[in-house]
Amino acid sequence: MRRVIILVLCLFWTVSGFAQTALARKESTFQEAGGVNTKATYADFFKKLMDFFLDNKATPSVAVVLRQLEPYLSRPLTDQDKMKVNKILTELENLKEPDPKTGEKVSILKTRVALGSFVTNLRTEITESEIIDSGDTTVADGTEVMPDTVAREALDGVPILPNKSGDSPWIWWIISGISVLAAAGLGYLYLDEKKKRERIDRQMLNTSSQASQSYIKMQQLEKQVPQLIEKIKEYEKALKEYDKALKEAQQKNENERNRWLQDMQSLQAAAAKEPELVKEPEPVVVPPQPPQPPVAPAPEDPEPIPEPAAVPAPVTIGGLEVFYLSTPNKDGSFRDIRGAQFDPSQSLYQVRLTGPLDAEFEFVDDPGLVSEALRYPETFLDPVCDYGGGIEYGARRIITVAKGKLAKASVDSDRWELQYKAIIRFEN
Repeated sequence: MRRVIILVLCLFWTVSGFAQTALARKESTFQEAGGVNTKATYADFFKKLMDFFLDNKATPSVAVVLRQLEPYLSRPLTDQDKMKVNKILTELENLKEPDPKTGEKVSILKTRVALGSFVTNLRTEITESEIIDSGDTTVADGTEVMPDTVAREALDGVPILPNKSGDSPWIWWIISGISVLAAAGLGYLYLDEKKKRERIDRQMLNTSSQASQSYIKMQQLEKQVPQLIEKIKEYEKALKEYDKALKEAQQKNENERNRWLQDMQSLQAAAAKEPELVKEPEPVVVPPQPPQPPVAPAPEDPEPIPEPAAVPAPVTIGGLEVFYLSTPNKDGSFRDIRGAQFDPSQSLYQVRLTGPLDAEFEFVDDPGLVSEALRYPETFLDPVCDYGGGIEYGARRIITVAKGKLAKASVDSDRWELQYKAIIRFEN
């Protein structure tokens, strides 16, 4: 915008400068009253003459006639203007004043040297094309000229030639060229400023839209922060309970193992202290013979005593029993219909027992299950899962960040009740 204003000011200054007549700004050599030649512009010398004659009460009519020249010095002169100027100069020449030497009345141009010099120079400037006053048939030297009506009758039928203007044509060509260039420059600057403004408006609109989206996301995150803090506290509490239950289960298993070892040692010690069993021989019928000394029967080897068999320890996967459950109920509970093997059409969650009545669960990260879960998240995910960072419907994986917890009221119960939801995250 600043460049547009500067260009308009330059254009105004240039046009106003060229619009002034060259006569007002042109310098010439004039002769003053004392016979001294001075170089000045027509406008400045005209001002000196007006100041002098306005103060001179002896010649009041001179100031009145001179004032008629003032408007013609400040504008370009046409042929008609030059005719009027010539007429005004003739009026000045016809003004009479007594000659100081002879006392006779003569033209005021002879007695007033400065005024005569100004009129002479001005006549020289405007006589490039001789113009005859139509209201007078006699010029200054007394020569008779053809009256205007007679001249018109003589010129009937003669082709009219264009009048020669006293203005310099090249000045107006320059003014026209500058005007065209200025108009083109103004148009270019206007279009340039318009493009810049549109670009700035688009940038501001984009910035405002991004800021609005960021603000909305920030508000959503601010709303989720308290919930996440509560969930973290719940998971920390559940983790502490899980650690406590794990330590109790480990201690219980250690106690059972020690008891089994003691029972084994007791059984082995008792078996070592029992007496050997000896079978009595069956009676043998001997025919009568002479009596012989009795012979003691040979002792038979005692039968071995079987050692007590060791009680086998339970076999589990990683110390925990693993199975799969299907779709949860709306309240977050599961029916205890276990699947020992993974079935893509039925298995959604993998469960690990952490105690007789406690278990933890996580979502099975299978591509088919992920696609199905994202189609119906309110059925497969919402009852037992919380989303870390929000749901993403185009995700290809579902990662369990923190496992959920289940519990049963009794060993015979057929329902697993939800204690804590699992936290899941979506990834592409």
